[in-house]
Amino acid sequence: MDRRVVAESQDLLRAVKRAAIVARQDAKKIIVSIQEALLTITAESAEVGNAHEEVPITMEEKPMAIAFNAEYLLDILGVIETEKVVLELPAP
Repeated sequence: MDRRVVAESQDLLRAVKRAAIVARQDAKKIIVSIQEALLTITAESAEVGNAHEEVPITMEEKPMAIAFNAEYLLDILGVIETEKVVLELPAP
């Protein structure tokens, strides 16, 4: 069963944009951690520093962490016109 996460589209877009500033220095990689009612986005760069963003969510499954290319995620979030976005992530 996939893990289903629901977040406000604009909140998630803004958080990924801020983390992407740091991620640009490190292969554009951001780490998305999901647990209980919070999605946490982190990125690290030796030159720029660290980014830590939090977005409230609703979740139906167990906690998890996954890496994304920030640019790919921004491309998707940038065209979504709905108030909320649903992420369905594969369960191990």
